[in-house]
Amino acid sequence: MKKILIMHQSQSYAGTDVFTLNLIDGFKKNGYEVEIILNDDNKDINNFYNSCKTHNYGHKLLTTYHLDSKKAFAKKMFIMIFFPILILIHLIKLFKKIKEINPSLILIVNAGIPGGILVYSGAIVCGLLNIQTLYTIHSDVVYNRYLKFYYYCIEYIVSKFRNIKFTSVSKYNIERILSRSFFIKDVGLVYNGIEKSINNLEFNDEKTTFNIVFIGNISPQKGVKVLIEAFKLLGEDSNYRLFIYGKKVDSLFYKEILSLIQDNSKITLVLNEHNKDIIFKDKNLLILPSKSLESFGQVLIEAMSYGIPVLGSDGLGIKEVIEVDDDYRAGETFNLGDSLALKEKIEKFYNDKILYQKYKKNTKYLYKKYFTKELMIEKYIKLLENI
Repeated sequence: MKKILIMHQSQSYAGTDVFTLNLIDGFKKNGYEVEIILNDDNKDINNFYNSCKTHNYGHKLLTTYHLDSKKAFAKKMFIMIFFPILILIHLIKLFKKIKEINPSLILIVNAGIPGGILVYSGAIVCGLLNIQTLYTIHSDVVYNRYLKFYYYCIEYIVSKFRNIKFTSVSKYNIERILSRSFFIKDVGLVYNGIEKSINNLEFNDEKTTFNIVFIGNISPQKGVKVLIEAFKLLGEDSNYRLFIYGKKVDSLFYKEILSLIQDNSKITLVLNEHNKDIIFKDKNLLILPSKSLESFGQVLIEAMSYGIPVLGSDGLGIKEVIEVDDDYRAGETFNLGDSLALKEKIEKFYNDKILYQKYKKNTKYLYKKYFTKELMIEKYIKLLENI
């Protein structure tokens, strides 16, 4: 039995976590043994991966996520000076760990380029050990300004290993990577895929309310504020309802959102709900109004698998998912950040019953054609086996 090692830079149930859970299940069903190295010892994260052997690597020796803080000048200077030494320490740790696991194939799951210490150190070790490795990039290229030189060096080294190939989740993101990276020249495309719930939800199309749902982190880049502003423009006497399912990641912004929705009985906010059957029950429309950092939009295909039309920002990876097929659309897009344009699109979905039913029918077709878990797993196995 071949063993696949997944090296995952976890973000505590972000889209990449859902993606990796699907990979683990899919690889196992195809006869592979799966082990995973996580970036930190986080009990909440560990619970997501209890279906396979998990190694908590940790990154306490080096954290670069908060280097732009004004209060961290000494930390910035320390890391800038000693970064090569710290990288060497991590390389030694990972070299021993990967040799111990002894995988046949390795899949690196990363939110972005260059990502965290686990993924770029791990990529170098994979290259040195000459193990067939697929490096999948889920988000944009973001270089910390204090460590740019080192990042460029790491990227150059990794790009020279012939046993490492790169993939991403959308044409949009591939274009961004190729335009902003100096050394990565070839990136394959594999759309994310999900497994549809075994439960068939019943939707009452005759009900008087039109239920809108948002799923995502409660953060500025997700466009939650734009959505709330658009919803308020619909008027207090309308038949619309808004359900926000999210996770609090920015305390100040979360308080701002609470102040915007207080005393509004038509807006419901629910934190940390992951049961999709609960989230999508009796919903008519999913809206993803992201303003940045959305290379794909996992929630779009989740809604499509339930037969729910989608509405998203015109740009990023969102537009590509909604318009993936030349002949069919899962919904529509609106001008990024424009609350009035979003309001008008919502009214269009509500008032044009024929168009709405067309989109509703298209969603299930598009999900089955492009975004099933089986299709995704098949493509990743083929890529891994042919490096």
